[in-house]
Amino acid sequence: MRFVVLGGTRFIGPHLVRALAGAGHEVTVFHRGETEAELPSSVRHVYGDFGDLEQRLPELRHPAPDVVIDMVPFIAKSGGHGVMHFKGFAGRGWS
Repeated sequence: MRFVVLGGTRFIGPHLVRALAGAGHEVTVFHRGETEAELPSSVRHVYGDFGDLEQRLPELRHPAPDVVIDMVPFIAKSGGHGVMHFKGFAGRGWS
């Protein structure tokens, strides 16, 4: 499966990302780049500010994720909840 993780470089995020990648899933992490966690080399990083999430959507939606997980749901993400930006592109979204 393909996962997009919004956040994922602090607190429990790195553990989740490592577990997903270790299980053979394709994982893309969207983050600001201020914190670089030790993640598997297979993990794709997309850098940007959460306030400008909409500008990075084409990059995050291709290839289309199966699941989107928002690890920082308390931060506004350019007009609403982060997973809502993937409605119609991803099968599932959690926060």
